[in-house]
Order: sequence, then C-alpha cells, then structure tokens
Amino acid sequence: MTDTHDASAQTAEDTTNWTCLQCHHNFQSPSKLKKHQNTQNECQHIVKDHTCEHCHRSLESEQGLQRHLQRKQDFCVVIQELKAMHKEELDRVQQENDVHKEELIKVQQDLAPAAETVLDLQNRLEAATRTPEAVTERRLMQKLIDIEQKCSM
Repeated sequence: MTDTHDASAQTAEDTTNWTCLQCHHNFQSPSKLKKHQNTQNECQHIVKDHTCEHCHRSLESEQGLQRHLQRKQDFCVVIQELKAMHKEELDRVQQENDVHKEELIKVQQDLAPAAETVLDLQNRLEAATRTPEAVTERRLMQKLIDIEQKCSM
C-alpha cells in the first residue's frame, strides 16, 4: 500500500498548522499529522465499504471487518438488541400517542356544543348591557353612588 498522504510545507505566517493534502484536515504538529497519515481513520477520502451488520461501523477492508467482529461481536449484538428494544418502545409510545390524539379529538368534539353555548351566552350578556334600558340603569346607579358620597361628606 502506497502512502498517499504528504505533509504540506509550513509557511512563515502559520508555523503551527500542518495539513493533510488528501482531506485538508489541519493538525497542530507534524507528529499529529503523521499519526493521522499512519492510522488514516479520520481521512474522508478513504473508502470504507465493509460494514458491520450489527453496529453499522464502516471499515476499510474485509480483514478489518473480521478483526472488528472478533473483538466486538458481543458488544455489537448488544447494540443491535438495544436498538430493537428501543424501536419496540418507540412504536408502543407512538401507538399510545395515536390513541390519546383520538381521545382528545373526541373530547373536543363533545365540548364544541358547550363552548358554542357559553360563547352565545357571553354575546347575549354583552348585547344586553348595551341596551338603552341597561345604559339608563347604569347611569341611575352612578347618580345614586354620587349622591351617597355627597351625603357622607
């Protein structure tokens, strides 16, 4: 396997920046760039077409996948089981939410006539307070209050 990574030359302006020419990731030191070049884990141009069926981790080679499976198989199976349980719980909660939505719609439909009745009564009360008789009554009440206040002085 040939090394396709080359360190970029340091410039006078930027003496702490080392860049991978393949993925353009910046590193603070030549040693960190070298480690990146050797591991190639972070480099985006690496083709990782071997995927673990349990945890969906992508690896570069079949050999890497087999090594991953030997080391992590139990862990990956647990992850897969947890995802399945989480999906089941998520589906159950979604079904409960659907039932609650249906119940809420039914309650809203049941309460709609009562809400219309309350609104109608409020409108009637408001209209009744605007009648000439109600206005006259309010004026008389205000005059009575004014007379009482004058008498108490």
